[in-house]
Amino acid sequence: MKKQYEPKTEAQKVGYLVEECGEVQAAIGKTIRWGWESVNPELPPEQQETNRDWVLRELKDLKGAIRIVEEMLNQRGETHHRLDGAEDDSDRRHP
Repeated sequence: MKKQYEPKTEAQKVGYLVEECGEVQAAIGKTIRWGWESVNPELPPEQQETNRDWVLRELKDLKGAIRIVEEMLNQRGETHHRLDGAEDDSDRRHP
């Protein structure tokens, strides 16, 4: 990932994780429909890749996003934060 696109805030990091999850879902969905060795015929030949390679590429990106969020969560320690940046010192639980 280019430095300029790296997520910086907690919300950006979590958003990046969600985005990458969606991209894996899209790649797997197309693969289920068309097979591992199929390619996207709408792309120019020089940009085509098999669904197998697409899934592998997206899984690599997802692993990177997971690493970023894991590092963020491990650095936070016991301090509670909301994704909007406000500190939340309550011990509220979601329903």
